[in-house]
Amino acid sequence: MARTARVLAAATIALAISACGSPSAEAPADARRLAASRPSESDRLAGVSEDRLRAALSDIVFDLIRWNAPPPSRDRIAARVAEALAAAGLVDEERRARETDVMREVLFDLHVRLNPRPDPSPPAEGAVVDAARIEDFDGAKRRCAGHMAWQLVARFPMSSPHPRPQPRRLDAEDVEAPNAAEDRRRVSWRTLSGFPYEAGRALPDDVLRIDGRSATVRGFLDLQHLEHEGMALLLEGFPWSSSCAPQPQSPLDVVVIPAAGADWMRRLRGPVIVTGRMEVGEQVEDGRVESVYRLRIDGPEAVRPVD
Repeated sequence: MARTARVLAAATIALAISACGSPSAEAPADARRLAASRPSESDRLAGVSEDRLRAALSDIVFDLIRWNAPPPSRDRIAARVAEALAAAGLVDEERRARETDVMREVLFDLHVRLNPRPDPSPPAEGAVVDAARIEDFDGAKRRCAGHMAWQLVARFPMSSPHPRPQPRRLDAEDVEAPNAAEDRRRVSWRTLSGFPYEAGRALPDDVLRIDGRSATVRGFLDLQHLEHEGMALLLEGFPWSSSCAPQPQSPLDVVVIPAAGADWMRRLRGPVIVTGRMEVGEQVEDGRVESVYRLRIDGPEAVRPVD
């Protein structure tokens, strides 16, 4: 299995410049593959200008990843995304609100993962910041932002196509709500990856207890291994394929879903909830840990978009 636990590249200007590739005038290969699998035009929300949306999202992403980017607020991100969607031609207020909700969380998560410390240390007194190096750095980040905007638009629309359920009062017979069993099986990413990991060492008891049981995990599908290796990867965050974006840090950050022939997965662009039988344990190939978690599913009914 190729790179199921890719490590985020070191944050150096030289690496950022070399790794981000060409400007965003041409779609990256991963975005082209995803675009080729799009469902019907009605599901793509006809009338939306992808070029305008891509340009606006590129600006938003750049402001999150540029040199010394200030901490954003969810409300500010949501306002900018909603404005971008409206300008691109998404006139349906309900769909615009749902797309805004998903993109807001994706973009806020992007900034948080790239800036894990809420209060970064200020430059040392007397330190000189080379303006030319900052310009080079931001130029590379601008190219990265264009690449990442392609990926966002390739997955558009990301919200569930189903209308939001209307809230209702629960009567006594509703104690066992439709999703109650799913809630009992739900496994959080805090449980799966919230502990120090070292290959070969025993996993925590609360993780081992999941082995062989029905489990439900929420996340995003990364389908880059679907065609040739017959597997999908379930990640907590959006599956960015850019060295400027956060990547899984260890095998604990990835749930492997065996999915040979599951081309129907390409229709799922936003966050999903996956239910299946969880296998826990290191799977080693050529001396390397390729996976710790594998979730075996029965078919399309095991994967549904987040409402």
